[in-house]
Amino acid sequence: MKLLTFAFVLVAAISIVAQEPDRWRGMVLDESTTEDAIKVFGQPKKEQMNRLWPNGPVSSRLSNQHKKKIFKTLEFQFKKDDGVQKAILAYLNDKLVMITLDLKSGDVSPNGLSNIYGIDFVYQRTEMFGTGGGYPVVYGLLGTSERSFVSSFGSILSKSMGILGKAASYPGKVEFIDLISRSALENKDGSNILK
Repeated sequence: MKLLTFAFVLVAAISIVAQEPDRWRGMVLDESTTEDAIKVFGQPKKEQMNRLWPNGPVSSRLSNQHKKKIFKTLEFQFKKDDGVQKAILAYLNDKLVMITLDLKSGDVSPNGLSNIYGIDFVYQRTEMFGTGGGYPVVYGLLGTSERSFVSSFGSILSKSMGILGKAASYPGKVEFIDLISRSALENKDGSNILK
């Protein structure tokens, strides 16, 4: 019985650690390097210097630095049945500052994000793609933890219906998730003036 209890506690602890909002598959914001990513995932499909292209509603909370081509990005492809189609890891000074997960081949419910990451998410309407049946075709959810922003970009599928603005009623599925370092990228532009 003790062994069974220990196994249950160990599995619960691992599942909690595996879904913290500042990490994914062993890659930790503000800590992991490009070398760490290559050890875990192998050689990237693409490697380039680029600006950051955050998905969803988080852009206004980021420093203007994210618009500069100063980030080394590594793009990794995964098998279709993995749920994550690709991951783009962005580094500044060889420290991981953003993880973008392309989940188009997966099935992540926007209603599950708060439970998955253990933080609250707020709805952000996106008008740029029009509406479908009174709902925006795409919308964002934004969660904030002590160390990271978690921004998601969801789409409404033709078969899903729900009432936006109420917890546990977001329609569609999550297509992208960004895990973004607050210490490296949170908007503090102009703070030097106020010192």
